[in-house]
Amino acid sequence: MHANMGVFTTALVIIQPLIALIRPHPDTRLRPIFNWTHWLIGMTAWSFASATCVMALPLGKTGLNRAYGHISNYLMGAYIITFCLCNVILEV
Repeated sequence: MHANMGVFTTALVIIQPLIALIRPHPDTRLRPIFNWTHWLIGMTAWSFASATCVMALPLGKTGLNRAYGHISNYLMGAYIITFCLCNVILEV
């Protein structure tokens, strides 16, 4: 699951700047559709990337949980919470 989500996330990340190349002019009626689509793809990529990182913590190859206990889990949780709070603050 970790590898599949990583590949999907990478595809979304590569698609994001390609979509930006076809960005419509700010005055056209298509600009709001572009903005929402661009935002949705970006947030989906970030969500999958974060989930992929969380799934990597207990994997034997990384050894993070074995070496550091649950500190890496707490750091990842703090990262996700901070990102979400910053988005809420910026929207308000």
